[in-house]
Amino acid sequence: MDGWQTGPQGLFLVRNDRGELFYAKPYLYAAAAAPLVRIFESKGFFVFNSLILVSLLFISFLYLAQKLEGTSALAVAFLYYLFSTAYFFVFAIYTDLFIALIFLLALFFWRYDFSRSLAEMRKEEANVKKSPMRRGAPRRMKIGLFSRETFSRAIGLKIGSKMRDFSLSFLAFLSQGGNYLVASIFFGLSIYQKPPLAAFAGLMLLEMLFRRKLKATFVCSFLLVTALFLTSSVNFYQTGRWSPYSGDRMYVRSGQDLALTEENLQQEELQGVRTGVSIEGIAGQIAGNPLGWGSSPRILLPNLYYFLLGRQTGLLIYTFPAFLFLLLLGYKGNWKKSMLIGGGILAYVFFYLLYTPNNYYGGATSFGNRYLLQILPAFLFLASEFPPRRFLYSFGILTALVGSLSLGPYLLSPQGVIYDHSRIILKRPFAYLPVELTQLDNLYNDYPQARVRTAEGLDLFQTDEDSFLWEEEGAWIKGRSRGDFIVRAESPLNSLRLKIGNGPMANQVTVQLDTIKYSDRFEPHEVKVINFDLSRLRKEAIMVGYHYRLSVSSREGFVPLLDLTGSQDTRYLGVFLFFPQGDYPQEEY
Repeated sequence: MDGWQTGPQGLFLVRNDRGELFYAKPYLYAAAAAPLVRIFESKGFFVFNSLILVSLLFISFLYLAQKLEGTSALAVAFLYYLFSTAYFFVFAIYTDLFIALIFLLALFFWRYDFSRSLAEMRKEEANVKKSPMRRGAPRRMKIGLFSRETFSRAIGLKIGSKMRDFSLSFLAFLSQGGNYLVASIFFGLSIYQKPPLAAFAGLMLLEMLFRRKLKATFVCSFLLVTALFLTSSVNFYQTGRWSPYSGDRMYVRSGQDLALTEENLQQEELQGVRTGVSIEGIAGQIAGNPLGWGSSPRILLPNLYYFLLGRQTGLLIYTFPAFLFLLLLGYKGNWKKSMLIGGGILAYVFFYLLYTPNNYYGGATSFGNRYLLQILPAFLFLASEFPPRRFLYSFGILTALVGSLSLGPYLLSPQGVIYDHSRIILKRPFAYLPVELTQLDNLYNDYPQARVRTAEGLDLFQTDEDSFLWEEEGAWIKGRSRGDFIVRAESPLNSLRLKIGNGPMANQVTVQLDTIKYSDRFEPHEVKVINFDLSRLRKEAIMVGYHYRLSVSSREGFVPLLDLTGSQDTRYLGVFLFFPQGDYPQEEY
């Protein structure tokens, strides 16, 4: 097939009792995309994802059109998805947009006011019968779920009338409680794809119980379980397990020959959670990751902060429109309609923060928080009412402003953003944002050139583009720049020695390690070793180590091609940061 030069990579596989291999992921996305992939080959995924995004936009518009006038609803829906990561995932083979669409359909049938649409259609029908449309008379298009003129113009008068009659019957069914039945089916499909979405389905059933719809609650529960059972039965037939996330799952880094040997299986352990040869599904992660680990304040509180403002996962950075809708929660004191959706969002978010605190956003190949992308449509339903028109102006201006600063540079070339995000987060404006210390291993998994382990067992991470990638002995800081790093140690450091080498010019060099600052003049080609006394710093372990913020600044710079004989290096260099290794003559500071 065109588009792939190598075999599949990054596969999750599982063996059944007979030793046969099967994919250990939900199959609905692949099954739905298969016809288009058959026709368009590798481009079929792009076509399918584009259709998903258009569907998200259209369904969101239908919901918003009941609360805003047509053009305003369309503008809000368009900006909502354009200035979020949804647009970028069109160009990647990921299931997240597909999950968001199924989930949106479930929410739409649950929260949309079908009785209002039915009343509008019947009123329009009555007006047409009272005053038949004269030839040449002006026609008004009514924004709604269906329209007589839409059907008639699109597919002919007779067929359009029949479809309208069917639409009236279907709307009558939905307005009399049938919407809960349809929503239950889509919730069942959503839960199969992403089990934590069960929180929203549970809240819908609770709402029905509080309304004393006992029989309807039972029927909806039956439909939900049936949808989940039918989709899971394929996995049970293949592997003997109902969930694709259960069993002895294996992550295959390279699947060119699918030879499952120790060499091509990822071998990693993190806090007792096996993520390589054997992953016992979600249940195994929870068992290996007790609640106390994720709920510890020194883990949960930083993760909440990173969840909002982190350079890789921040809600305010990658899904700013959702934050604006979050501010409308309970607008005009109308909490009842919003609190159920808000409760579902909280349950979903805290599930990942508590049980997978080392990866609450989707892992190394995620641009932004792709787990949040899966429930992005839910934020639209937080607003039961909208403020006056000036809110729409503010929404548009703020969304365009923040979105242009954070995502704007990549909107015109989104193809490689998903797979090149590790380099992107080192660029400005992302470099100004806090680094998620709890997610470091995942963040740098696809960009190993930006991290290094020293002979003393320290991990050094580059956090901006003001230093060049690690070389054999260290890294160059760019001329007239400040390079920032994260130093991670397995145990608290009492001291840290750094070796700094200057270029062929006099220079003022500043080194800061957390709150300790060193600044001195360096002569041409001078090398100094600085020993930082860290015994007074109080540090607590975050996830798998103790973290220290390091910055190295160079006031001057040089170009080796111009200043050094025989060099072909055209980079603009400042000072060289050696690895802190070996026995250096100590200079106390």
